[in-house]
Formats: sequence, C-alpha cells, structure tokens
Amino acid sequence: MSDSVLIVLFAIVGGALRVSTPFMFVALGECLTEKSGRVNLGLEGTLVLGAMAAYAISYHSGSPWLGVLAAGCAGSVLGAMHGYICKLPKVNDIAIGIAFMSFGTGLAFFFGKPFIQPQAPHLAGIHLGHAHFALRMALREFDLLLKNGMSEEDFQATRVFLRSYIKLYAQSPADQLGWLMDSRFYGRNNYLQELDKLLRRLKLDDVNAALRRHWQTDNLYVTIVTDVSEAEPLAKNLRENLTSPMSYSNLMKSGLSKEVLDEDEVVARYKLNVKSVRIVPSAETFK
Repeated sequence: MSDSVLIVLFAIVGGALRVSTPFMFVALGECLTEKSGRVNLGLEGTLVLGAMAAYAISYHSGSPWLGVLAAGCAGSVLGAMHGYICKLPKVNDIAIGIAFMSFGTGLAFFFGKPFIQPQAPHLAGIHLGHAHFALRMALREFDLLLKNGMSEEDFQATRVFLRSYIKLYAQSPADQLGWLMDSRFYGRNNYLQELDKLLRRLKLDDVNAALRRHWQTDNLYVTIVTDVSEAEPLAKNLRENLTSPMSYSNLMKSGLSKEVLDEDEVVARYKLNVKSVRIVPSAETFK
C-alpha cells in the first residue's frame, strides 16, 4: 500500500477520533446530569464555549492547565444557570436546553472569533488629490519604523493576528489533509504547526533587527496608479518636492484633534528623495 493511501486512511481515522472524542465526554456528562432528574440538551453549547475559553486562556497565559480550568469554569457556570432556571415553575427542561445550546455557541463564536478568524481593517480609498500626501505619510511611517523600531504593543497585536490568520488555511479536514501531505512531500512534519511555534517564539528584538537589516527607503521604486488628468500635476509636485497639504471638509476637520492636524502639517512638508518621475500610459504598463 502506497504512502499516500496510508496517509489518507490515517487522516480519516484520526479525524473520526478527534471529532467524536469531545462528544463522548458530552454524552458522559449528560448521563450524570440525567441522574439528577434534569435533561440538558444544551451541552453542545457548553462544549463549544468551554473549548473557546480553554483556547483563549491557554493562548494568553501560556499554560494549558489554566485553559483546562477555564473550560471547567465555563461549563460549571452554564450548568448552574441551566439548573437554576429549570427549577422555576412552568419551565421546560428541553426548551431551556435548546436555548442554552444556541446561547453557548453564540457566546463562543462572539468572543472566540478574534482567535480563529481575524478580519483585516477596512481601508478608506485615497482621493486622487491626496496621492502626494499619502505617499509622504507612508514613507515617513516607514522611516519612523526603521528609526524607532516596532513597539511592544504593535508586535504583540501583529503576532496575535498572524497566529490566528494561519489557522484559516486549514479549516476543513480536506484542507488539513492537504497541508499535511504537502508537509510530508517537502520533508516537514506539519508546516502550519511549525510556523505557529516560530511565531510564538519570535522576539521583538529579532523583528526590529530584521527590519533594519532588510528594509530601506533610500532606493525605492514607487508605482502610483492614477487618473490621466492627475498624472502630470502629481509628477510636477513630486519632481519639485512641493508641499502637499491635507484638506478636509469643515465637518470632518471640526472632529479632528490638534495632534492629528499638527502631524498633517509635518507630513505635508516631509522631504522626499525623488530622483526621477516617469508617466507610463496604462496600455504600455507591461511592455
């Protein structure tokens, strides 16, 4: 039997065991619950909420045992709530259990979404008249990052995002199997797990050292896609290094702080090291 077939068979068996084991514990818990005279059909919600709590606490604390404790606490709270509500007059155990299934699952997805499905921020479009200002701001932020380095807060937020994002690559059993087969083909054990471990061990000093070693703003090629009516005025402003003040509507400007407006003034005069500017028609872009 070939290695590929064995991998598929082991993946099917492993997936069945992995998915069924939690529900076996849920069924065992329900057997104990029914001995008290209650029927709790909401244990699936308890399972999902407990799993989310365990993952979140383990991730932030670095201790799997604290995660186990958090899962037990989450299950105990939901179980106590179910028991208290069911003892009230004219309350149906079955209906409350179904409600708690939705309640627990909803809480788990609401609080757990940042850990498994990060959403990139929506970026506002850049008005054509602000292209020069936007370029200045981008290069200034670039230079400040190289000079001051990434902050601890930004480093932690970026690492949380990346460790969560890589889980999107293998959400289904088919995706997981595909990544495992690719890992085997390239001589690795489990590439996604390796990547997560590397991110977990990554230090802020290593990131800042890599930034200063591999990034620079002294010799860049920048491409700006703009409207034909904007191309020549923008090219002139870049060649002559003219200031590029930011403009706002009166309503928007009234809501901005003095700190933001002062920074806009600094950005508008930030010197760009422009050596040459060339306008390329879209039809000739890839020639």
